[in-house]
Amino acid sequence: MFRKVFRNLFNRDNLFIMIFVLILGAVIANIPINLEILNPVEETFSDFDITDIYFSRIRADNIEADERIVLINIGNLPREGIAEELRIINKYQPKVIGLDSFFRKLKKDNPAGDSLFLETLKEVDNLVMVTQVSYKEGSLEPDKETPTFDTLETSYKGFMQHAEGGFANLITASTRKHVLTSDLAGGLATCRTFSPQETLKDGTKELAFGVKLTELYDSTKARKFLNRKKDVEYINFRGNHEKFAMLDFMQLFEMEAAGAEEELTRVLKDNIVLLGFMGATIDSHSVIDKFYTPLNPKYIGKSEYDMYGVVVHANIISMILNEDYIDETPFWLDLSASFLIAYLSVALFSLLYRRMGFWFDGLSILAQLLITILILYLIIMVFDRYETRVDWGLGILALILSPNLLEIYFGLVKRLYLRTQRRLIKKEKKVIAQE
Repeated sequence: MFRKVFRNLFNRDNLFIMIFVLILGAVIANIPINLEILNPVEETFSDFDITDIYFSRIRADNIEADERIVLINIGNLPREGIAEELRIINKYQPKVIGLDSFFRKLKKDNPAGDSLFLETLKEVDNLVMVTQVSYKEGSLEPDKETPTFDTLETSYKGFMQHAEGGFANLITASTRKHVLTSDLAGGLATCRTFSPQETLKDGTKELAFGVKLTELYDSTKARKFLNRKKDVEYINFRGNHEKFAMLDFMQLFEMEAAGAEEELTRVLKDNIVLLGFMGATIDSHSVIDKFYTPLNPKYIGKSEYDMYGVVVHANIISMILNEDYIDETPFWLDLSASFLIAYLSVALFSLLYRRMGFWFDGLSILAQLLITILILYLIIMVFDRYETRVDWGLGILALILSPNLLEIYFGLVKRLYLRTQRRLIKKEKKVIAQE
């Protein structure tokens, strides 16, 4: 029995078919196909990731809120309104305040508002304001794979004297070369990753907004995260705004006016408070500074943005504080798993081809479907249990290609080989007979 199984798994045909599948798979993957008719389909699926199903359907419902992080909407308040928010918040002694909005210039038509805003900033002990790492126009080096940022964009320098900075643009591996548009708000790409730290051309190190806030709140956790030394980190989303403490600016003003000091102390004291735009009011809908994320309920062909930028930063902070990182399996392990999937697929389809005859086509399609579902289930389970991303794409590609390429191998390649062999044997016998 064991020998029979061994022969079905490990034989010359399976090895040749495997090589055939790998070669043709590599060729197909590198054919530059640009058919306009396929563009809508390509755009629909190009931004899909299997882990989106996990975030959208599984994780969001099974995790508690992180009330150490408080989201407060600034809406369309003028600077004096934001100053009033800061004054109230600072009164209840949060550990650190993050302001996710730029104030690039003084308002000539409202100097009193600027003056009040500046005076309020001076009173906040631990304040982080957003910055943005960028390039000067024309300074990109097109031949360099990972160019170095040379510009740090900030709010008005007078405001920044009373705050530390953290860059808010969500730089990914694919957008690193296009940092001016790498803030994905308003874009079509799903926000899954960010860069924890960037080094400018002058050697200055800049931390991401969420990392900088975490550093001021818990330096040990921030240092542990940075010691991972990863250029790009996947965000382990806790959830949307409902997974954090949250107040609209009107709620904050009304609670302060009503003397709800005990409740405001409970919500704000010793916590991380993030101020940012979440609509004109929390109940309104806006696409400004909004992202597609893996929590989007429509994870294929997304139609509506689902998360404000300030909430993305809250998720980053929560991930670091909870040491709830997402890891990736090494390339060699992914390659080994893909090779195993590919080889077992070839062995199975080869056995079906030899034994099933007429039934091969139907059975191979059914086997493809069931095995693909099993692989996708395993990918999600590994991600759920070990918070580790695996990439078995090559194995799935081989699974898809195997049945058809196997028929080509047995129906054409092997027959040509056997016919050539018979001709050589016949020719050799003829030569022997003549001698």
